[in-house]
Amino acid sequence: MNKAELRKRYLAIRKTLTSQERQGLSKRVLRQFETIKLQTEPTIAMSYRAIAHHAEFDPAAVEQSFLKKFPQIRFCYPKVHAAGMDAFIFIEGKSSWKNSGWGIPEITEGELVPPEHIDLIIVPSLIFDQKGFRVGYGKGYYDRFLQDCRSDVLTLGCSFFEPVAQIDDLHTADLRLRYGITPESVFEF
Repeated sequence: MNKAELRKRYLAIRKTLTSQERQGLSKRVLRQFETIKLQTEPTIAMSYRAIAHHAEFDPAAVEQSFLKKFPQIRFCYPKVHAAGMDAFIFIEGKSSWKNSGWGIPEITEGELVPPEHIDLIIVPSLIFDQKGFRVGYGKGYYDRFLQDCRSDVLTLGCSFFEPVAQIDDLHTADLRLRYGITPESVFEF
């Protein structure tokens, strides 16, 4: 299947999940995530805020798990603009959250983080394939942002679904995840 077909199919399936089912799947994804042994301690990690109307995986518990293991870790979050995407660290008392025009929770202001300073990125992932290529929401913001990151940036995609065999319409800008995490398994690519 191509990305558009996969996106349509898995968005529809994900939206049929009840809140209780999503919570159960999220807990299982978290348990799988906690089995990953990182080779180096990340100092700056990028995450995102879940889009409620897309019923997507909420990475907040993964962030908390990182904070327990690595108390000095700092999280930054994406903010989309016409030319692409930037990452900002949330600053208590200064930063807040506001929904973008697409209904995506974004940080209002914070400390700008150059992409090459980020050690780890939790990438929104609707579904991924057995080679580690993912399907997001189709705008390409993360793929373009990842091209500006270091080649050793650790990318994690969390999905409620097991990987598909392949995505038929990949292009050169598509970048592979390092880890794909599902309720049943951790896939290293």
